[in-house]
Amino acid sequence: MTDSLSIKQAKKIVLLSQVMPHKSTEQATLAAVEQLGYVQIDTIARVEHAHHHTLWNRVKGYQPELLDRLQRKREIFEHWYHTAAYRPIIQNVSLVSWSCGAYNEVAFSIRDVHESLGNMMRDPQRIKQVLELINQIWMNSPDLRFNQLIYNLQYDYSQ
Repeated sequence: MTDSLSIKQAKKIVLLSQVMPHKSTEQATLAAVEQLGYVQIDTIARVEHAHHHTLWNRVKGYQPELLDRLQRKREIFEHWYHTAAYRPIIQNVSLVSWSCGAYNEVAFSIRDVHESLGNMMRDPQRIKQVLELINQIWMNSPDLRFNQLIYNLQYDYSQ
């Protein structure tokens, strides 16, 4: 015997897989971003920016300030790959660096970063370099802090 779904059941499955609907809270907004993996940032707005439309359709009563609060609390961050996007901190991150006209993609997780930091922190000179770098990024460019930090931590300062 073949199992079958009604149209109503099929629609429900599709809607649930699209992260619909959540209640209007920071946690619901974060859950939507986490389940989607990222929300593309759109800087062109006719009615409102597209990244807000994405969340309005998935989080009941969504308000743009929810996304702003999550970013200030460092639950999500702006990420650039082939497009600008909001990504949850807990997910794996792809870092693309361009050099000599080519690019290399380095996939890492927050755990990988933590382990690398632990290894680097055994060298007093490296500690000083990293702290200076973190301070420089933190003071000068809050929107690029995370990506710049990771890129610079991968740079070989011994040369």
